[in-house]
Amino acid sequence: MAQYRAERLSNEIQRYVSEMLTFELRDPRLNMASVTRVEVSNDMQHAKVFISAMTDEDRDQAAMVLQRARGFLRKGLASRLSTRTTPELHFVADPSIVGGDHVLGLLRDLQSPKE
Repeated sequence: MAQYRAERLSNEIQRYVSEMLTFELRDPRLNMASVTRVEVSNDMQHAKVFISAMTDEDRDQAAMVLQRARGFLRKGLASRLSTRTTPELHFVADPSIVGGDHVLGLLRDLQSPKE
């Protein structure tokens, strides 16, 4: 039961943080940044938000900007979530898109005919 609640809460946090990232935060350093996933602790007091972008530099910069804006984002979440307490947000740079792009490049190299 608790796992279902944590999963549902993480999906809601991902949706709302993505909306705030797109429509409410007007920082040019957040260009092409997106929320890839959210992990909520078992006691639902902390949420780890994974941020991704196309380059390593953009991804790290977006995570830093969002870490500084976490108070604003937490306040926005508090008004949208129907929970007694709002989890504390921790932003982490997620390298999955860059890693996936690297793997696709390797697969393309293997597929292309050798000269």
